[in-house]
Amino acid sequence: SDIFLLTSKREGFPQALIESMAAGKIVISSDISGAKEVIKDGKNGFIFKHANELEDKINYCMKNYSSLMKLRKNARKKALNFKLLNLNKKIEQIYITAKRKV
Repeated sequence: SDIFLLTSKREGFPQALIESMAAGKIVISSDISGAKEVIKDGKNGFIFKHANELEDKINYCMKNYSSLMKLRKNARKKALNFKLLNLNKKIEQIYITAKRKV
């Protein structure tokens, strides 16, 4: 698939979304907190609020697929910020900082 859809009404950390972005897919997500932290609408993916918006975004992506290469590169770049190793380092740093305060 060239386009990944996340149509959840509620989501924690959207791992499948990050993985799709890392794979260079065009991502379209419902307007949920986890996705809004990752996607900048129109820059590295798309956010929709209503079903008719979803249809419009899918049609736009299908008609303009070849011109969305920059968006896909932006998505991949953003996803690399969430690599597991990077997240583990950030979590470790939080624990180190908290331990110093105790």
